[in-house]
Amino acid sequence: MRGVNEPYSPSLAQWLTAGHTPTAPSAAPPPSWLTSGRAVAVRNVALARRGLLTLLTAPGQSVHLPANATHDLVETVKRSRLQPCLRPLAEDLSLAVVADDFPALIWAQPQAAAGTIQGHRAPLVLDHAATLPVDGMLPPNVAVAIYGLHLSADPKDAGALLLFADDALAAVFANAIPVAGRISAASLARVWQHWQPLITRQQDRVAQVQQGIAQAAGLHTAIAADGALPHGVFVQIPAECDAATFAVYALSENTPLHWLPQWRPLHPWAVTERKSATVLARWMLAPVGPNFSDEEVEQTVLGVVKAAEYLGVRWQLDPPRAAAYAALMDITYGPGHDAYRPAFATPVVVDPHAYFPTQVEALACKL
Repeated sequence: MRGVNEPYSPSLAQWLTAGHTPTAPSAAPPPSWLTSGRAVAVRNVALARRGLLTLLTAPGQSVHLPANATHDLVETVKRSRLQPCLRPLAEDLSLAVVADDFPALIWAQPQAAAGTIQGHRAPLVLDHAATLPVDGMLPPNVAVAIYGLHLSADPKDAGALLLFADDALAAVFANAIPVAGRISAASLARVWQHWQPLITRQQDRVAQVQQGIAQAAGLHTAIAADGALPHGVFVQIPAECDAATFAVYALSENTPLHWLPQWRPLHPWAVTERKSATVLARWMLAPVGPNFSDEEVEQTVLGVVKAAEYLGVRWQLDPPRAAAYAALMDITYGPGHDAYRPAFATPVVVDPHAYFPTQVEALACKL
């Protein structure tokens, strides 16, 4: 376990909020989607949001937001003379849409499960202002996505990129933005060349952490999808254990984990959404940085693995392996041990060494 005074390399969130871009730009030309008529860059996220609300709604209409929408987004909707309606979260953290509702606009702030909103009839906006775009892809049911450009620590000059599904709608939006509020295509291309190497490294490190948690902890994980650069790996806390206890155990391992009720809590207007509160409590985020070392990747995974082992939910998605591990504990410590005991149903395993060829491999919480 890392010492208390051993800091981690900056996470992606820390990189982006620092307001500086990497110094070594990519030599590759910007992708075609970035220079197409679908992409519009403006001075800041607030301007992007206000412009979209003006374009896609009329005063007094309702806008559906997730129950844990950020304060600044809700305030922007209110100041636009619209009615924010905070809607429940589905089990996968997506915004739950009710088929009988008819809002003017659905505005999602995707977390672990972007693009899973189905069955809606209103235009859908994906607000990825806290991260960067990756590949210019939009789900077929999305009208526009917003991404941050993170050009400055000052939100007024940080920049935002809007990626529209329709060129004509993008042109209408761009023409409505004052010249002083726009970012030129040439400037946008230069920004992308600086961010591209970081994006590649972040994707690699996130994949390593997700693979490590899947293999060593055997729990359900998710990452942001639909063209957004993930901040890290979301881990779902199994129903067989207490969510708060799992979170405390994982955080006590000096790992940079976030428990969602703390990281993205319910908005005050949605405090009666008890089901959404329960959903949030079942998720943690393992933040990742583009310059994470192999040791930092392993330590991030280790916090999740230890919490899962203490509470008997390690390998919840692989019951035969969990049974083999429990049997190995019996062999090693005797039937009265207080080590790992599965908190979920498992099959009978005849030979635990078929899953764990050596005792050391099973006992060590490693990748």
